[in-house]
Amino acid sequence: MFYQQGSAGARRQHGLRIRLWTALLFGLAVLLAFGVPVGVAAASSRPAANVPAGLAQASISQGNPSARLGERYLGRWNYDQPDPATGNNVAVLACRDGGTSCSQNPQLPLPLSIPQVGWIDFSPGPNGSLYGHTDQGCTWNFAVKPGGLELSSTNQLCFNSTIGQYYSIKQWSVQVAGDVEYEQIISQSIQPNGDVLYTTMNFGTRGRPSRHKVAGDGDKSAANKFVGSFTYDPYSFQNLDNITVTDKGSAAPEVGVVHIDRIDGNKIVAHTPDGCNWALGVQGNTAELLDPATQSCQVGSNTVSLRYWAIVTDDGKRLSAFRSGYTFENGLTNNYTFISSLTGE
Repeated sequence: MFYQQGSAGARRQHGLRIRLWTALLFGLAVLLAFGVPVGVAAASSRPAANVPAGLAQASISQGNPSARLGERYLGRWNYDQPDPATGNNVAVLACRDGGTSCSQNPQLPLPLSIPQVGWIDFSPGPNGSLYGHTDQGCTWNFAVKPGGLELSSTNQLCFNSTIGQYYSIKQWSVQVAGDVEYEQIISQSIQPNGDVLYTTMNFGTRGRPSRHKVAGDGDKSAANKFVGSFTYDPYSFQNLDNITVTDKGSAAPEVGVVHIDRIDGNKIVAHTPDGCNWALGVQGNTAELLDPATQSCQVGSNTVSLRYWAIVTDDGKRLSAFRSGYTFENGLTNNYTFISSLTGE
């Protein structure tokens, strides 16, 4: 888990690069709900703050053409497991021109590919619109059009309690065909040094789905795919594979085996290499921390806490995940594993 610090030599070798990454990762929050948190706010849950003023929750009116079009989108949709080989459900962070270093600094690991995990739940909004609520606590208002869903405005703002940061999105287009959903997302962020970073994910063509609709939870068999022993894939400081970074500028590799058991219905427990046990609930191909939203574990004299952990598998052999946590070692220290992958034994 994230308390593992690796060798002192590795920390020194990558210290400068990690500090640069820490600044760069602010850009990820705009689209990916990733980034470096701001103070203690990241350790507490706050309500979504991005629903435009004057928009009240309303039922879909059967007499509204947009409302009828929107019915096909209602419900929860999980990201399919990311596939780095094809780029499916992998967002790319890059400079304005697609180059590798906005400020001609070779230390920045650009373009940076970030696998996507988690869900969005569409529900009725006012005047035939839809709300899209994400598993990280953001709510977005979408206009329903014949060609699909589009954000009703580009000035919607979300406070993401998982990362303790506000962000907005320039474009978010959604189309569905039956139980398959396709997306195009484009975001832009301006870094403190003036660099403009773009994050894109485009899967609007048939044959490359972004998500599948989650069926009712009456069938608990989906949890069985998560049962077993899974070993962290080889880590890489270059592209952040299985690397946990902190807002104190440190980084450490994730190594070892995660054992997962099914405990009841669609509930599982993950036993991590640090000796901690974490309870998760499964819906479709995705497992996430059960309530309470923040779970804690005592590791020696230190308390390790997780505020968010989403794990996805489509085949039961490979796991992809994103995790956010914190400790109070050396004061409040927030931890993020942006790119996490494991393989079943």
